[in-house]
Amino acid sequence: MAMGFDAVNLVPMGDTKRNKCLALRHLPTLIKHLRGKSPLVYDYAKAIKVFAEPAMQREEVVPTILPGWDHSPRSRMRAFVMNNSTPEAFKAHVQAIKTIVDKKQNQLVMLKSWNEWGEGNYMEPDAHWGRQYIDAMGSVLKQ
Repeated sequence: MAMGFDAVNLVPMGDTKRNKCLALRHLPTLIKHLRGKSPLVYDYAKAIKVFAEPAMQREEVVPTILPGWDHSPRSRMRAFVMNNSTPEAFKAHVQAIKTIVDKKQNQLVMLKSWNEWGEGNYMEPDAHWGRQYIDAMGSVLKQ
């Protein structure tokens, strides 16, 4: 690549935000968010569709999978939050990314992250879901 890198890791959070912000029906929420009065909340199942966008098909792009996201502990009302993550939705996300990388020579994928409890982005077993996220990922990777 022109800058001397062999590959880049994309985490399209900004694209997810931009897709929501471009929808006029979300304008009041966007205004509150920009004023620091409301987090930008997006449904996980809709947000992860952006993570399987065509750019991920490029050989030099390493896609990212993530089980959830809630940046409100750090950003408070300026946070970006993905609500309603479930093991089933996560499994669909992993499958979509696997479908992309199975067609590539570079089949590296990043998991964001194993134990980022502060951002609701973790794979470790918990009291609510147990091992279901780990099992969901495992079932896709065994295919």
